[in-house]
Amino acid sequence: MTREEIIEGLKRWARGSLPAQAAVTFLAGTDESLNRAWVRQADRPDAVQYWLDWDVFDAYNGGLSGGQYATWALARSLHEGELNEHLWRLDPARSHAFAVAIASARENWPHD
Repeated sequence: MTREEIIEGLKRWARGSLPAQAAVTFLAGTDESLNRAWVRQADRPDAVQYWLDWDVFDAYNGGLSGGQYATWALARSLHEGELNEHLWRLDPARSHAFAVAIASARENWPHD
């Protein structure tokens, strides 16, 4: 499967869940490989669907760089609601301001 097909399958899976949609949208906006053991394919007769198996992610013991691990950990945080208490209360303008603040802080952080 191509990256685009996997993303479309994840979007079908996430439909109806704002946290899952946020996680998938975040992953789609990165160049992170989606060919991971925890990106699981579900057999459905009507459409190919993928889903994120966080138990498999938890059991994974290596092979990710710090940035790759952070990408997946943040996607999980979005999906599982660790950020939900605050993020989902923000209107679109405040959500955008939050994202800009994160990007700005990262750009100005001393690089390793």
